[in-house]
Amino acid sequence: MANKKVKIELTAVNKTKAAFSKVTSGLKTVGGAAGTAAKGVAGVGLAAAATATALAVLVGKSFEYIDTLDKTSRRTGIATDTLQAFQLAAIESGSSVEQAQKGLEKFSRSIGDASSGLKTQADIFKDLGIDLRNSLGEMRDPTQILFEVAEGLKNLGSEAERSRVLANLFGRAGMQMSEVFRD
Repeated sequence: MANKKVKIELTAVNKTKAAFSKVTSGLKTVGGAAGTAAKGVAGVGLAAAATATALAVLVGKSFEYIDTLDKTSRRTGIATDTLQAFQLAAIESGSSVEQAQKGLEKFSRSIGDASSGLKTQADIFKDLGIDLRNSLGEMRDPTQILFEVAEGLKNLGSEAERSRVLANLFGRAGMQMSEVFRD
């Protein structure tokens, strides 16, 4: 038997390259969409985290405000609802909550000073027609005295007189709260 070499030539057309290109392109599109979706989910997550943080700060500030309101009420003897209304009026007239609190704390001291006989303070309440003690000789409610001071300020003749009374009863904050009593 003779050795014969046979040569077989195979030719093939690579049709898979186009299919693989389409699959690769599709996967890139899906991958891009997935990346965009992941970024969107991450953005939603960040927004949710930011909202939760803002809410926590808001709740914390609310509790802080309530605590401050309660402490100011205990220090001054003025009811918390009156304090809130006074603070809101202070803000609307261009003053601040802090100034309102300081002014009301000074006002409470002014009542105490007047009841102890400090002439300057006692004369102011007398000029406004306000009795600090009831018919039994007990100190009256500071909230009622505050309302009467507000009424008395309306009846003062000049702006200079109003300024003097406000400064003496409410301290430095009294001058800044002039609009609160005007309204």
